[in-house]
Amino acid sequence: MPIRLAWFWVSNYLTVMVSAFLATAILSLRSGDRAGWRYLFLIEGLVTLAIGLISYFLMPPGPTQTKAWFRPKGWFTEREEVIMVNRSAVELLLFMLHI
Repeated sequence: MPIRLAWFWVSNYLTVMVSAFLATAILSLRSGDRAGWRYLFLIEGLVTLAIGLISYFLMPPGPTQTKAWFRPKGWFTEREEVIMVNRSAVELLLFMLHI
């Protein structure tokens, strides 16, 4: 686990550094009467839109329906799915009873 966390934080810091350089380069763009911040907002918005659309189509419909053509095994075993369904039922019941 420590190695995974180390890779996570290293990749996070590298991403922040690269994105800062990219943002500086994009902010220095000028084309006619358009400022660089407009290009930055446009590029960030398009990247966000693309990631959102891809995520919408790749996300599973529910925690027990995770099998797909690109994920043939699914995320959970049958035992784990039964545990999830039972736990959700108990939590719903407790919520309805306000306990």
